[in-house]
Amino acid sequence: MTAWLYQMTTTDEPWSPEIYRKEVWEGRAIRGWGTGTPRNRGITDAAPSVGDVVIFYFCKGELLTDDIGVYGWGIILKSNPKAQRIDLRVSSPSDYLKMSPLWNGDMQRMIDTIRGNFTQLTMWAISLKELQEIRTMVRRHIAAHI
Repeated sequence: MTAWLYQMTTTDEPWSPEIYRKEVWEGRAIRGWGTGTPRNRGITDAAPSVGDVVIFYFCKGELLTDDIGVYGWGIILKSNPKAQRIDLRVSSPSDYLKMSPLWNGDMQRMIDTIRGNFTQLTMWAISLKELQEIRTMVRRHIAAHI
């Protein structure tokens, strides 16, 4: 299993945190999300594939949303590397995170490390250590707000 950071921007037509909150729900499949050319960072030789974890992250786009951060996660249900498309199932606690995105200095450093100098891509491979750190940050974020 590989994990991936999926970067969403407000420059995608028409996509915003508001649309994401309305359209993406835990347990539902979402179909046909573009992957671009995923950056494997030396973590994997494979393209995103069935069963891989995906972390959803909104970055600051041209529309300058201030509502950036981690909005949730899910698993890949289907992958078509040639078409650069994946189908996903969103899992808990994504509904909570889309209402209270995780963004702080630690997460910003993690995202900056994962993206490196390639900030305009859509997907980056995440190491197991990075995934574990993100999971810990999500748990702490939720525990601090409930």
